[in-house]
Amino acid sequence: MHLLAIETSGPRGGVALLLPDGDVIEQPLDDGTAHGQALVPAAAAVLDRAGLKPRDVDVVAVSIGPGSYTGLRVGVTAAKSLAWALGCRVASVSTLEALARDAAAAVPGGTSRLVPAIDARRGQVYAAVFDLAGGVVARASDDEALAPGELSGRLRAGDHVFGTALEAYAEALALPAGATGAGGPASPRAATVARIGAELAMRGEFREVHNLAPAYLRRTEAEVNLDRKASRG
Repeated sequence: MHLLAIETSGPRGGVALLLPDGDVIEQPLDDGTAHGQALVPAAAAVLDRAGLKPRDVDVVAVSIGPGSYTGLRVGVTAAKSLAWALGCRVASVSTLEALARDAAAAVPGGTSRLVPAIDARRGQVYAAVFDLAGGVVARASDDEALAPGELSGRLRAGDHVFGTALEAYAEALALPAGATGAGGPASPRAATVARIGAELAMRGEFREVHNLAPAYLRRTEAEVNLDRKASRG
């Protein structure tokens, strides 16, 4: 299986190609270029490095969020367009799960749960809880948008909380005794999105292309502003 993965949920995006032998070819997106402009050249680059053509892609995996509204929209639109044009299947990957996978290899001793927490702005964080045992990451809660204090109330000893939310809400996001915290990236590696996408594909967990949508977890700023204008009459 040749799987092409797209990650555009944060400022540092990337594209990765997972080959049948398990090797991954990864191409970061230029920080100075809009994801929409950089995606196609990056995808072409990883395929070229593997000596493949677009028609050789069997599955497209995409990080669907939570994360940047604009970035997610660009990535999901690109994934849908590619899957439709190439006639291949598409798999959707939680950004928070990919972040947890990235962090699992280097955590403090005694960690039993991983809690990726991204600054969602407007006084909220995007977060989820994942059990960690023997290096294996398993989902323990849904992805949510919630107040930093609400997340703090759910934490316990053995939790390792990481991500941009710790810096953004240093006072409100208090850690209980026995929990650890660290700053971290706002988005995962495209290679990790590729590996999770491959696991989904092996289980036959594909998404219908036309129904694929970003997991925003809350209304966009534009929707909130429209409601405010409507309420003013």
